Amino acid sequence: MDKFLVFSLSLEDQAFIEKYRGPKVEASLLKKVPVFELSRARKILSSLGIKHRTKYRGPRTYSIYTTLKKDATAVSLYRK
Repeated sequence: MDKFLVFSLSLEDQAFIEKYRGPKVEASLLKKVPVFELSRARKILSSLGIKHRTKYRGPRTYSIYTTLKKDATAVSLYRK
């Protein structure tokens, strides 16, 4: 994520981005965001003009590949 875009955010939103920023060697923009913070993360990324997709993370009860939204404990956000 571009540092200049993040700089244009409020200090609270900048701290949120820094807390959940994905590692540079991975494709995720934000990683391990708790489900209850998902709407805030989406709002921040949308305000920056970044189109994103959401992957739900947590226990996989029905499949070995995906986590259902109802079972998710965290999310990762990726650039579209």
